[in-house]
Amino acid sequence: MGTTQDYAQWIVQNKDLQGTPDFEKVVKAYEQSKLESQFEDARYKSVLDKEDRSPLKVMGQGALRGVTGLADLAVSAMPYQQVQRGVEALKLRDISKLLPEPQVTNLAKQQGLIVPQNEPNTPLLKGLSFASEMGASGGINPRNLAKAALPELGRFGAMTLGGTTAQQLTEGAGFNPLAQAGATMIGQGVPGILTSMRSNVGDIARESLKGVTPEQIKLSKLLMQRAENMGTPLTSAEALAQVTGTNKLTNVQRIVENTGSGVQRMADFMGKRPEGNVTVLGQQMENISPTVSGALMPKEMAQTAQDFIARSEKGLTGGVEPYYRNAIGEMKNIGINKPLPILPTEVKQLSKNPAIDDAINHVITDKYSGATGLTPNQPDTLISAKKYLDAQYSKFSNKMTESYDKGKAANAYSASRQLDNYLTSKSPSYAKGSEIYEKAQQNVIQPRKEGMLGQLAETGGTTEAQMAQQSNLLMPQAPRATSPEEIKSVVKLLRRQDPTVVPSWTRQNLEGIFAETAQKLQSGPNQFGGANFAKTIVGNDLQKQNLKTLISEGASPQAWQGFETMLDVFQAQGKRQGAGSQTAYNQELQQQLRGQGLGKVALTPTKPSNIVNFYEKVKYGQNTDLLAKLLTDKQGITKLEELAKTKPNSAKAQVLTNSLLGGYSSLKEPIEENK
Repeated sequence: MGTTQDYAQWIVQNKDLQGTPDFEKVVKAYEQSKLESQFEDARYKSVLDKEDRSPLKVMGQGALRGVTGLADLAVSAMPYQQVQRGVEALKLRDISKLLPEPQVTNLAKQQGLIVPQNEPNTPLLKGLSFASEMGASGGINPRNLAKAALPELGRFGAMTLGGTTAQQLTEGAGFNPLAQAGATMIGQGVPGILTSMRSNVGDIARESLKGVTPEQIKLSKLLMQRAENMGTPLTSAEALAQVTGTNKLTNVQRIVENTGSGVQRMADFMGKRPEGNVTVLGQQMENISPTVSGALMPKEMAQTAQDFIARSEKGLTGGVEPYYRNAIGEMKNIGINKPLPILPTEVKQLSKNPAIDDAINHVITDKYSGATGLTPNQPDTLISAKKYLDAQYSKFSNKMTESYDKGKAANAYSASRQLDNYLTSKSPSYAKGSEIYEKAQQNVIQPRKEGMLGQLAETGGTTEAQMAQQSNLLMPQAPRATSPEEIKSVVKLLRRQDPTVVPSWTRQNLEGIFAETAQKLQSGPNQFGGANFAKTIVGNDLQKQNLKTLISEGASPQAWQGFETMLDVFQAQGKRQGAGSQTAYNQELQQQLRGQGLGKVALTPTKPSNIVNFYEKVKYGQNTDLLAKLLTDKQGITKLEELAKTKPNSAKAQVLTNSLLGGYSSLKEPIEENK
C-alpha cells in the first residue's frame, strides 16, 4: 500500500485528472491512509506508553510467564489437543504443526498482562527475568518448551543439567552468540552451538533491502498498491525487483513457494493470479475500446485504409476540377497569341495509342463520364479521357483487387502522361491544374500508397498471414521497421475515415495476443501468462514506444496510462523465479533457514541424525511460514523495511514483531532468531 505522502504527491501532480475514476480512487485511498496512519500512530504510542522495565516489573512479568507457561503445557498435553495438532500436521505435511500453541500466554498478552515493551534489555534484567520465570515454573522453562517442545526434545535428552543451565543463563543474561556457544560447550558439549548460532528473519529483510533507496521503496509500495487495486496483487519480492531491476528477495520467494510451511499460502496467492490477470486486462481493454466489434477487425482496418486512399484521390480530382473547366473554355476560344485549337489530325495521332483510343471511346459512350455524345476532337472529351486513364491506373495498380495487373497499370500510366502533355500544351489553366494534381500525387497520394497506409490497405485481413502482416505494421516485434512518428501519422489518417477502427483493432489484436501467451498449461492455469504477454508486446523500449503511440493516438493518453500500469504489474510478475531456478544462493539461504552450518556440524557427532533433521524441519517450517506471510501481505514492504532497520535483540524488535506483524503473529509467538 502506498503511504499517505505517496497519495498526496500523486494528487498534486495529477490535478488535470480531477473528475476521472482514477483520480477519485486515489483521493479515497488518501483519506483511508490518513485514518489508518492516525490509528497506527495512536496504537504505537499507547503501546510504548506502557513501557516499564523496573526490576520488580521485569521479575513480575517473568514470573507470570512461568505460570502461563505451565498452563500452556497442561493445555497442550490434553489428548484432543495432541490429536488436533497431529491431524493438522499430516494434512499439511508440515511437522511444525505438531508444536503446541502457547494459548494461555497469548491470552495474557492480549489482556495486556505480558507486554513486549517490558521485556528486559540488559544482562542484569534478563538474568532477573530468567530467574523469576524458572522459579515460578518450578525450575522448568515452560516458555521454551511451549514454543518449541518437539524440536527441543533431543536437546533436553542429550544435554546434562549443567549444560542446560549454562546455556539458558548465558542466553537470558544477553551474552552474544559466541559467548553463549563457549559457555554451552563447557556445560553440555558441542551440541549447544545449534541454539546459539540461530539466524533471524530480520537478517533476510536487511539483506534484501541492502542498497535499495527510499525512493525505490516508495515506488515499490505504490506498485503493490496499484496491483492490489487492479485485482492482481504482487508479492513484496516482485514489486521490489520490478523497481530495482533485481532483488535477492525473489530467491527467498522461490524457496518459500516450493518448500516449507509457506507452500500452501503461496500456492493460494499465486493460484488467483491467472483469473486476476484476465480481469485486469478486460478493464484496460474497456478503456481502449468500450465496445467489442463483431467484425473481423483486420479486414475492417484494410478496408478503412483503402477507403481513405480512394477518398484522398477523389478529393484531389475535385480540387483541380475548376482548372479543367477553365481549360475547356480556353481550348474552345480561338484568338491571337493563343495556342492552336484541338485539331482532328492531332487527336487521330493520339488515338494510335490503344489505351488513349479506348479511353476516348469509353467516355463518349459512358453517361457518367461527362462527355457522353461528344466527338473525340472536343476538349471535354480529352479531359474526361485523361481522368479515365488515371482511374484505370489506380484500378490496375491496386494489389487488393482482382483486377491488379502491372502491365495494364503501366499502359494506363503511359497513356495518361501522353494525353496530359498534349492538353498542357493547349491550355494554361489545364497546365496549372495538372501541375497541382501531379505534385499532390507525388508528395501525398503516392507516399501514402507506398507507406504504412498503403500496406494496410493491401493486407485485406482475410488470411492468417495478412492479419499477421497488419500486426507487424502497427505493433511490430522488430520495432526498427517502423517508428512512433509513422504510427502517429497513419493513425490520424485512419481516424479521419473511421474514429473507431484503430481502437477496436487494437483491442481485438491485444486480446488475441493475450489469449495466445496466457493459454492454460497441462498443469493448469498459466501463472506466468501476464508476464509472457508483457514480454511479447513490450519486449524492448522501442516496441513500448510504438505501442504507447498506437494506444494514445488511437484511443486516448488516459487509456495508455492505465495500460502501462497493468504492464508494470505484469512485468513484475515475471520477476518471480521458476521452480527449476535453483542457485547457489538459494541453497545457502535454505541452510540459513534450517539453522545449518557450524551448528549442524557440531550437533551431528553427539545426537542421532533423525533428531537433527527433525529440528531443522521444524525451524525451516516456522521461518518459511513467516516469510510467506510477509511476501503476500499488502504491507509486506513496510514490514520488511521496519524489520531491516531494527536491531534484532532490541525491545523495539519485539514490538515490531508483535504489533507491526501483528496481523498474523499477535496470537502466536513470533520467530525472533537472535534472542
